[in-house]
Amino acid sequence: MQIYGYLIWNHWKNIRRALRQKDRWLSLLAIGVMLFNLTIILVFSGTFLDKILDYYYREFRHNFAGSPISPALFVNKYLMEMFMGLFSLRFFLQQGPKMQMQPYLHLPIKREKLVRFFQLFSLLSFHNAIPYLFFIPFTLNFIYLRGYGIQSTIIWFAGITLILLFSHYANNLLRALHKKNSFYYLITVSLLALLFLLDELVDMHLLRTFSEILFGRLLEGDLLFLVLILCSTVTMFLVSGHQIQSQLLINPSSDGSNRANQRAIIFAPERGQVLNLILLEMKMIWRNKRPKHYFILSIVFALAYIALMLAESNVFNTQAVSAVIGIFASGTFALNYGQLMFSWESTYFDGFLTRNIRPEELIVAKLMILQGSCLVFFLISLPLFILMSPDLLLLHVTFLFYNAGVTSVLMLALAIRNQKRVNISKSGSFFNYEGFSAMHWLWILPTIIPPALLLNFLDSIQWTALLCIGGLGVINLVLSRQWSQFFTERFITRKYLMATGFRQHES
Repeated sequence: MQIYGYLIWNHWKNIRRALRQKDRWLSLLAIGVMLFNLTIILVFSGTFLDKILDYYYREFRHNFAGSPISPALFVNKYLMEMFMGLFSLRFFLQQGPKMQMQPYLHLPIKREKLVRFFQLFSLLSFHNAIPYLFFIPFTLNFIYLRGYGIQSTIIWFAGITLILLFSHYANNLLRALHKKNSFYYLITVSLLALLFLLDELVDMHLLRTFSEILFGRLLEGDLLFLVLILCSTVTMFLVSGHQIQSQLLINPSSDGSNRANQRAIIFAPERGQVLNLILLEMKMIWRNKRPKHYFILSIVFALAYIALMLAESNVFNTQAVSAVIGIFASGTFALNYGQLMFSWESTYFDGFLTRNIRPEELIVAKLMILQGSCLVFFLISLPLFILMSPDLLLLHVTFLFYNAGVTSVLMLALAIRNQKRVNISKSGSFFNYEGFSAMHWLWILPTIIPPALLLNFLDSIQWTALLCIGGLGVINLVLSRQWSQFFTERFITRKYLMATGFRQHES
């Protein structure tokens, strides 16, 4: 127990130290405003859900036959879908406990104690607390006060709590698998997303039926279902803890993956310097945590999120959302990765300057990576448009040209201004803003707003809008050589400023 007390005290000191960091108040203010708005929305929804359903009842009439459904039964039907959405957000926003354990690995503390402590301590997060802003008033107003009884209320609420705990430890397990083998992780996530989409496409709604049965039995006070959820949660806790602990015991020097003995990319003159630079950057992406995280995140956006937006096209039926779908479907990697294209190389940027690499070849290689990624992600997301929204195929093709011609150029223009060092070996968590500045957040505006405005103002003649958007992309593709020359001149002018900035921001 003394060790656990020491870990709690040290962790508390780290939190206090982080809160006193320079410029931390601005982030805390933004998070505070967001949490305040979220609290108002969730508490209001949990208290007045019956009024909300009455107001929007016509929108849900096709889902229910006969008399209006009670709020409790309505929520039961969609709880599993809601928990899956929360789980996906949790994966991108919540750090795993392994990252918190790294500073303690050199101490004479048993690994299983460290894992057990941080598995339990990690429960103290916003992701586990925020759902209760909805569930507490909802349980009081629509379950306990609606005559379900104290036993049913307790069992249903306990089931909700256990599902949240299961989600928490499933996130820990998924993160551990992601760090161990990104390929198998990507396959797993893609299969889960595919099963979910097939369930929606064939209109079987098996997930909703399962949710309705599970939480319906909990609402009836069935202890057997609660025990099954409890056993599943305990199992997930043990499995995730074992997976994390097994990774802590791995000796990086003895895992058989000595990179010095692996076959390196040979810079063969006959292959051409541009192709060599492209292969080198692709190898850098796959070998390092943060750029690889951006690559995997881009695939998730191109598959899961775009598919969900296409599946709910009747809800997201605005021209602005159409522009977002088109840009992210084929341009998601260029948008995510391209912003820091030179910062990824900040640790060895001086080496680039001393090598016999012509600046124009470096610029051409980076522009080709961005443009080529648009074609790759266009092909990845193309089956979704064919199966789910064939009427948006023309939009998808149009934004392929726009992303390859315009978005890629805008991202490279932003990358030329990189002056902050980035540690590419760090975890690529969603809130890792190392290397970002206000310019990176504002740069999305000139990318999305022009096509969104064209689609909105030319809504009645959409062919003309798509022709203008795609035509602008084609013109920029034709002018790729001129853009390369322009960015080469900018790079030659700024390369020493970039190198100085990378050295000054070294940690």
